[in-house]
Amino acid sequence: VMSYDSLRADIGQLASVRWDYVVLDEGHGIRNAKAKVSIAAKRLRSARRLILSGTPLQNHAVELWSLFDFLMPNYLGSQAHFQRTYARPIHAALGARAGDATHLEGEAALARLHRQVLPFCLRRTKESVLSELPAKLMEDRTCELHPVQRALYAAFEASRAPDALAQAVGKAAAGTEGAAQGGGSGVAATGGGKGAATHVFAALQYLRRVCNHPLLALAPSHPSYAQYAAQAKGDGGLASLACAPKLQALQQLLHECGIGLPLGGGGGGGGDGEAALGSAGDVAAGASAVATHRALVFAQSGSFLDRVESDLLRAHMPSVSYLRLDGRVPAQQRFALATKFNSDPSVDLMLLTTKIGGLGLNLTAADVVIFLDHDWNPMADLQAMDRAHRIGQTKVVSVYRLVTRGTYEYSMYERANQKLGLEQAVIGRHNYTDASTSEQGAAAHRLPNNTART
Repeated sequence: VMSYDSLRADIGQLASVRWDYVVLDEGHGIRNAKAKVSIAAKRLRSARRLILSGTPLQNHAVELWSLFDFLMPNYLGSQAHFQRTYARPIHAALGARAGDATHLEGEAALARLHRQVLPFCLRRTKESVLSELPAKLMEDRTCELHPVQRALYAAFEASRAPDALAQAVGKAAAGTEGAAQGGGSGVAATGGGKGAATHVFAALQYLRRVCNHPLLALAPSHPSYAQYAAQAKGDGGLASLACAPKLQALQQLLHECGIGLPLGGGGGGGGDGEAALGSAGDVAAGASAVATHRALVFAQSGSFLDRVESDLLRAHMPSVSYLRLDGRVPAQQRFALATKFNSDPSVDLMLLTTKIGGLGLNLTAADVVIFLDHDWNPMADLQAMDRAHRIGQTKVVSVYRLVTRGTYEYSMYERANQKLGLEQAVIGRHNYTDASTSEQGAAAHRLPNNTART
């Protein structure tokens, strides 16, 4: 029993042994065929191989090829053959401008791929094995950009950056080698070289900041900072809630959950690390009750959580008691924070970054999960919401996702939904029944459409 880091480091010795069984837990870790850990895993010699994963296909169909290249080399052909026969037709059909012929070709490739992997995949969902687990309800809420955000967005569109961005993303959508091997976020892998990838990633990160909060994109050194600050003066300044629609939506959601209301329970504000652990227990004098619901609030960056703390919780909801868990908290303190949250009902909510708080933690004391923004890999968000929706949860879990209308974020959200649909179509619930080999079952394996769920 070993970690993937140990496998990669000791592969020379491990490859000299003829193993009876090799089992990869969280086997989607080898979805990038060029990664060192993938190369090491495929050097192991064994009579039988098994992969365990709740998210085997996360960004691109070619990730499935890498998993099967470990299980049964050459079963799905070479990577080039898989790209040509399956990946490119499927992903071309997912494009917003795909015609009927392209869509039919993609569905035919999807059906062929499904039939090939069907005999070797067994899926059991929580719903099928944990009948006592409460339901998980999901709701999407759209936000409108503030005029300052719209001006920042328009300034970006007026520059030459969108053309380069569209060109690079178009290469990725076409199924180039770089896009196929990117893994991870699926953003930086554009097939245009390291420089192009860095440019695209930086552009998308900038647009994410614009959608989240104007001050995340506007530093005092910005040449137009004074102009935008003057524009926001009538709304109370750039740090006001009026200039941050997502923070307004978050405040409304928390109030709907009974958190931060005038007579709601809760203590003083929280912070990072040991400070967060200590301050969450400082219950404000006169607090009358503990809130009915407790929440997890996820963001992609710690800087956005800074705005949540300073501009919302401290300025407008001082009675709310909270903890914070992100990359600034030392690893040895993170389990203590999770334990504190689960054991202390006076803590109303926990602020987390998806990367740090989205895996490995049991936070079943919360029954509300709020996403302020989203990962390019939708599986990361699914893993994060399952910090609350897991064994030990006794309440219905409500998941709220905030999306900014009319922006790249909304397009990214649509693309994430397509990825989820693709994963379900290739390795869906029907893959352990005979229905998927029949004409009736074929209807369950259509390509996802190009509209976001509202």
